[in-house]
Amino acid sequence: AKVKAVHVPYKGQSLLITDMLGGRIAMYFSTIAVVKPYVESGKMRAFGVTSAKPSAAFPGVPAIGDVGLPGYAVENWYGLLAPSGTPPEVLAQLAKDAADILSRPSVREQLLAQGLMQATQTPDEFAAHIRQETLTWRRVIQSRHIEAD
Repeated sequence: AKVKAVHVPYKGQSLLITDMLGGRIAMYFSTIAVVKPYVESGKMRAFGVTSAKPSAAFPGVPAIGDVGLPGYAVENWYGLLAPSGTPPEVLAQLAKDAADILSRPSVREQLLAQGLMQATQTPDEFAAHIRQETLTWRRVIQSRHIEAD
């Protein structure tokens, strides 16, 4: 989007939210769960979600890719990992157990309430996802000459 912005590191969400509500910062990226109460109360405005598709947890808030930045999608994800060398049958059982838990309506409701979209993958699919994410972000970091501060 060629937006000029200054990265301001914070040591936690509470200080960041205080500065956002106090007008000391103009924008920030956050998880839905953190800002949802402020958006619903009108204290903050959500311009878009960074996922490829709009989130059911934020009705009426478009995906950024749908409102000016086609193809934009940056998604936060979580996964279950095991040590290298874990036997395949153990990985298969862990994957099955995790999928069973994630398919429970009460778990799905809790995840959705936090703005999370559930997607289960096989261990091989998840490994491929991690490899792809690593390549994607390596390219971004290198092409933009990003350094940790």
